[in-house]
Amino acid sequence: MPVSRAHKNLRNILHCYPYKITNVKEFLLVDLPVRPSFSLEFLDGMEVNNYWPWNIFETHFSRRFFNTQNCRIWATKNPLANAPIPFHSAKVTVWCGLTASFIE
Repeated sequence: MPVSRAHKNLRNILHCYPYKITNVKEFLLVDLPVRPSFSLEFLDGMEVNNYWPWNIFETHFSRRFFNTQNCRIWATKNPLANAPIPFHSAKVTVWCGLTASFIE
């Protein structure tokens, strides 16, 4: 049976609708003193050079438990599902500096 037929049956016969799980950051009490200091450092950097945040090339590779674009919950009522994700999850950060002559 095609996926589209299964979706139509869920909607028309069972009156179920797809709902997305929402990722929310899990804030801990330990994080409270760190947030203002980071914000102040960020604002100080912007006073010196307004474009410095756009000169940083980085990416984070993290292990996600599910992809919210692919994961749907079929239910008759909105379950209002949230998935708390640790704010400081394990990840690998890759930095790359680009110039005309070489890559750092």
